[in-house]
Amino acid sequence: MAWTVRVQNEAGEPINKDFDIGFDAIPAGPAYPICSSVARYYVTLLNPSQLEMFVSEWDRAATAPEYSHLKDSRLIREVAENCFRNQFYLRFVGD
Repeated sequence: MAWTVRVQNEAGEPINKDFDIGFDAIPAGPAYPICSSVARYYVTLLNPSQLEMFVSEWDRAATAPEYSHLKDSRLIREVAENCFRNQFYLRFVGD
């Protein structure tokens, strides 16, 4: 199962080509509230402020043994960081 991910501007226009990531590419659980807010089967839109927290949570999870697989899915972290630095939005479309 996977999300389709889209980087978009404030008007909702796509910035880049959409891409897919697996559900295991983002940590979940009470310690990661922003990451956990990305719904698996619905559409979730994160704004630049949320994306800054998303990157922080992702970085923290990547150092935890139970999330050692995250280093294989670093693309989503890099895209999220680029979005918050450039004031873009990140849309996740659930499977």
